[in-house]
Amino acid sequence: SVAIVQIQDDEGLDEMATNLRTMLLKHREAFSHATSSWQEMLLEALEPQAGVDDNGEEMELGFSDYFMHYVAIFWKLLFCLVPPTAYLGGWL
Repeated sequence: SVAIVQIQDDEGLDEMATNLRTMLLKHREAFSHATSSWQEMLLEALEPQAGVDDNGEEMELGFSDYFMHYVAIFWKLLFCLVPPTAYLGGWL
């Protein structure tokens, strides 16, 4: 029994990958989770965070944003005990 493999180029995939890369570079800050100090982590945990729309602009906070912030505040403060990612390259 012989298997024949035929590899074809998918031009639509190249275009989609290019669009995805452009979008990721445009919204780079939204995907960054690096923190440099304990203070920065604590302030980030205590402040409700707004989402980012498709244009990379911050959306206004709604009721559900505040509700989820206060529901998750215990976990946010608990995870503040983890050292910032800037310490030893995030390996601590």
